Amino acid sequence: QPRQLLEKGVAEERLAVLNFALDHAREAAFLTQEDGKIEYANEEACRMLGYTLTELLGLRVKDIDIHFSPEDWRATWKKTREQKFTLIESEHRHKSGKVFPVEIRSNYFIYNHTGYILDLVRDLSHRRLTERNIAVMTFALNSVKEAAYLILEDSSFQFVNEAACGMLGYER
Repeated sequence: QPRQLLEKGVAEERLAVLNFALDHAREAAFLTQEDGKIEYANEEACRMLGYTLTELLGLRVKDIDIHFSPEDWRATWKKTREQKFTLIESEHRHKSGKVFPVEIRSNYFIYNHTGYILDLVRDLSHRRLTERNIAVMTFALNSVKEAAYLILEDSSFQFVNEAACGMLGYER
């Protein structure tokens, strides 16, 4: 009996550490089964989507991901089960209705004869905004007739517009 108590204590401590780690992750974590029902969500998932944990645990993947009909979920489940890992970009819907881009890393595993997918989800809103700003600035700088270039600390060129190429006599 003392050994069983010790093993139970170790298992409880490991579970506590795992829950703590997932709740302090910077990515949303979701655990789902084949039916698409959310079985677990960490604190970041709640924050990212604006739901309480109780609300999230009552939802299915189709309720938060705008691209996942039940048929799409079955296809994704099958693909992830076969490959053990998938990486996709999609869009999630916040409780407020706002839609935002996400990157989803899905890991399939079997525990006690039951299949699960652990999704780690990253909000791509900031990255997409940065990419859009860079594209706008690049377009603008390529449109001016004056030479424009960006040189890094190591003296390498990060950006050169067409006017600078002409002035310097080099191709981009």
